[in-house]
Amino acid sequence: MSRWSEQRPAGRSLGLAYAEYERAHMALVAEVSVNRLKGDLAVHNVWSAVDCGFALQPDIIRSLMEGGITQGLSIAMFEEVIVEDGVFQQSNYHDYRILRMSECPDVEVNVIKSQRDVAGVAELVDSA
Repeated sequence: MSRWSEQRPAGRSLGLAYAEYERAHMALVAEVSVNRLKGDLAVHNVWSAVDCGFALQPDIIRSLMEGGITQGLSIAMFEEVIVEDGVFQQSNYHDYRILRMSECPDVEVNVIKSQRDVAGVAELVDSA
C-alpha cells in the first residue's frame, strides 16, 4: 500500500507500527517529514492494514481505524494538559492544541478479507 521501496519526495521518510489485540492485527506505515529550521513535524500519508478475522462491517472498521489514527496523531503531536499550582491551564479548545483538519494526512485503511473467527478492533488503535 505504501510502496515502501519507492523513492520518497526529498525530506520525507517512512515509519512502521504494528499492534495486536486478542486475535486482531494492525500494521501501519506513516510518511513523515520534519522542518529542521522550525522543528515542525508533518505526517503526509498513513496506510494501514487490519486483520480482524471475518469483517462483519468493513466500512465501520475502516471508519474506526481512520478516526483512531487521526486521534492518535493529535495526541502524539500536539495534545498537552498543563497543571500549575493545582490549576489546569487549558480550559477549552482555544487553548488546548489538537490536530486541525488542514493538518490531517491522507489515510488509507485496508480491511483484510479473512475467514478466521471474528476479533475485536476497537483496542487496536489504542495499542499502536
